[in-house]
Amino acid sequence: MSIKIGLDFGTTFSYPAALIRGQVQSLLPPNIKYGIPSVFYFDTKTGVKIGNAALTRGAMRPDNMLTSVKQQLSKSFVLDGEKFTSKDVCARIIKFVVDNANLRLETDLKGSKVTEAVLAVPVAFSEKEKNLIRKAAEVKAADGGAELKVIGLIPEPVAAAIAYFESSPLEDNKNILVYDLGGGTFDLALVRSNSENEVKYDVVAHEMIKLGGDQWDKALFDYFAMRIGAEFGVDLTKTDIETQQTAYELKKLLIEAKIALSTEEDTIFGLTLNGKSEKFVISRIEFEMLTKNLLD
Repeated sequence: MSIKIGLDFGTTFSYPAALIRGQVQSLLPPNIKYGIPSVFYFDTKTGVKIGNAALTRGAMRPDNMLTSVKQQLSKSFVLDGEKFTSKDVCARIIKFVVDNANLRLETDLKGSKVTEAVLAVPVAFSEKEKNLIRKAAEVKAADGGAELKVIGLIPEPVAAAIAYFESSPLEDNKNILVYDLGGGTFDLALVRSNSENEVKYDVVAHEMIKLGGDQWDKALFDYFAMRIGAEFGVDLTKTDIETQQTAYELKKLLIEAKIALSTEEDTIFGLTLNGKSEKFVISRIEFEMLTKNLLD
């Protein structure tokens, strides 16, 4: 059976879903909660790695890892002597997401395969950026792509409005203000209901700010890097491999801590410094103070 999916190719995470038997179903692997990391890694020995495998490899060789490629679509990259265009990287990430969706379908709906997709795109993307994402999704399997038929592009705030009002459609000409705080950008859009539009909503106005979860992560990292430097004499700004690996491990731990603070008042994590294991505590109040300027 041919399956159409909705695919959110995000700055930080990517997420596939489909309408199956009248119900929206996540096509993420069962062990993944928030999405597949939109991370690309390459070295000449192990080849291309995507998602969590890329994060694991990148912890050892950060220079061979790409993150937030969605914000760098005009660039090309050289990893371990090999050149990749942004389209190459996007195509590999999209293929990995689709491969995982197919694995989930094989478990839940045997004989089904993803062949078509609607892609959610930032409302502020130019036609050139949207076309690059479309073409990346269409790259043939023989060239390392998902070979999808892209049946539509939908602005992310429109997708949010559709999802929110799906059970009780609005009357025409009602305005909705959509806030989309993602990993790398903060999109604000005024969306108006319109039954004559194929997707039922028009984007009236929008603004994009280069602000997202990445900046919250950086604020947390900068604070602990300064604290570690003062208390333990470890300079996490150094560029040697060992220091960079420690810095990357700290970043991963802090992202986990940030997620934990969504439901906990404080959390604890451990890090090995100069061969000695140290424990650190961060509270939600501290985190909110460190990032208040971003929220404001």
